[in-house]
Amino acid sequence: RLNLYETPGFNMALLLGCLLIFLSMLPVALIRFIRNRRLSGDRKPASPNAHVGQLLILGISVLNLLFVAGFMLWAMPLSVLHPIALVFKIVLGLGVLSAVLTVGALVHTVLAWKDGYWSVSFRTYYTLATIATVAFVWFLNQWNLLGWRY
Repeated sequence: RLNLYETPGFNMALLLGCLLIFLSMLPVALIRFIRNRRLSGDRKPASPNAHVGQLLILGISVLNLLFVAGFMLWAMPLSVLHPIALVFKIVLGLGVLSAVLTVGALVHTVLAWKDGYWSVSFRTYYTLATIATVAFVWFLNQWNLLGWRY
C-alpha cells in the first residue's frame, strides 16, 4: 500500500496546484509593477525588504517554471537516446537554486507578516506562493529530482 503522498493522484494535484500558483505570479507581478509605477508619487516608498521579497518569489516562480519546461523537453522520447546532456544538468541545477532561494522566501514571509509589508491580501497570496515553493521542493525531492541524483 502506498501512503497518500506517494500516490500519482496526489502528486499530480500537488504539481498542478504549484504550477498554477507559479504561473499566476507572472501577471500579479506585472500588475503590481504597473500599479506601483502609477502610484509612486502618492504613497511612501516600499521597504527594501518588501521589494526583495517580491523579486525573490517571482524569481523562484520563474525558476520552477523553467525547471518544469526544461524537464518536459528533456523527457521527450528523442532525448533519452542521448546520455545525460549538459542542458539537463543545468535544468536540475535550477531546482537546486530554487530550493536554496525558498529559504529566503520563508524568511521574507515571516518578515512580511511581522513588519506589515503590503496589504493583507497580498501577504496571504505571498504566503500561499511560499507554501507552493516549499511543496515544490518536497515534490522534487520525492521524485529524486532535487540535485544531480542519476
